[in-house]
Amino acid sequence: MKSWRVPYPKFGAGIGLARVTEIARRLGIDLAAFGERSAVITGSNGKGSTAAMIAAILQQGGAGIGLFTSPHLFALNERFRVDGEDISDEDLQRHWDRVVAAAHAAGEHDALGGFEFLFLIAADWFAARECTQLVWEAGIGGRFDPTRLITARRTALTSLDFEHTEWLGETLEEIARNKLDAAPDGARVFVGQSCAPQRQAIEAHCAERGITPIFVTGLGVPSPLAEVLRNSLDVASPAPGGGGGGRGHADGTTAAPLAPHPARPPTLPSPRRGEGRSDPGAAFFIATKLRR
Repeated sequence: MKSWRVPYPKFGAGIGLARVTEIARRLGIDLAAFGERSAVITGSNGKGSTAAMIAAILQQGGAGIGLFTSPHLFALNERFRVDGEDISDEDLQRHWDRVVAAAHAAGEHDALGGFEFLFLIAADWFAARECTQLVWEAGIGGRFDPTRLITARRTALTSLDFEHTEWLGETLEEIARNKLDAAPDGARVFVGQSCAPQRQAIEAHCAERGITPIFVTGLGVPSPLAEVLRNSLDVASPAPGGGGGGRGHADGTTAAPLAPHPARPPTLPSPRRGEGRSDPGAAFFIATKLRR
């Protein structure tokens, strides 16, 4: 594969969503149109592995599954995947050039950040591939992360730790609120069990935003995923007032089948180096909701 060098600084001209919105418009992409078929994964650790698990589960049920993650291990192409295959050098160059041209046309070339640039490449490629379902790993936080523009109806918060406190806040509760804001009003957010100490702050912020938090419990790592697939509806705990009903889902629905033989779990990717808080529970429930 070709060696790539992103031509923009990591954070660009600072936080904000306006420049990504304008460049997407120049590309002819309606980012919000991705929302109903997307999941956005936030968190301090584990979000990349959780996103990969969701994509792996979804691939058991059909084609056209797009996955955007970061960072890469060997080649930049790894950040952009459809049905488990990395983007080709040819496609990456094509969408790279389109985003650069759109950034110039929008007058944002000197302000664009590196993550924003890669996010726009992913969006442009996924639109061209007409992906049926998409999984996006957020960058930093959620409130001003470009993945917020997806307006995904299903999001996850995998874990919380002290990171980028100058932007996200100086307490874990403030960091949680920032990351939760990747979700639009009325969305559902699946919360990993390591966030339990911040549950009160999470519930309060979700109530203000009209978001339904679903706290995933009882799934350690490694997870007994085969058992989860057989008895799948008793491990999610909605917050008080979150809807109840059914057998553990906040909206009372029954999870859709993931594969012809649910007792045989899909092969899930191992957590990436340094990501010890991936959440198979959150991955499973988001996947079932996307497969409705």
